[in-house]
Amino acid sequence: MLRPSTNGLSDLHKWLPRLSELPRSPANATNTLPVLTNVQQVLELGLEGARLRPHPVRLIGIVTYPVPEQRSIYIDDGTGGILVVYTYTDNLPERFAGQVV
Repeated sequence: MLRPSTNGLSDLHKWLPRLSELPRSPANATNTLPVLTNVQQVLELGLEGARLRPHPVRLIGIVTYPVPEQRSIYIDDGTGGILVVYTYTDNLPERFAGQVV
């Protein structure tokens, strides 16, 4: 398993694929809003902003707490932590603390 350097999550970009190389959700194929790429951007959008303007989100971070029975995980990307709920995933692989997702 790849692990981030000891100086934190700031080096993740050096060894993870570019966002353009990752698969895209069909639900986001026609969304013209900018892609949010870190937790801080998502949190700044707020609940009301997310309801009114549902941006596509592409996060890369480390699982801090998996909740498999609820099909969700908590992740931290160095800008903050957030709960990620898998709603459109049929085959969700097992997630574990410390895993890069």
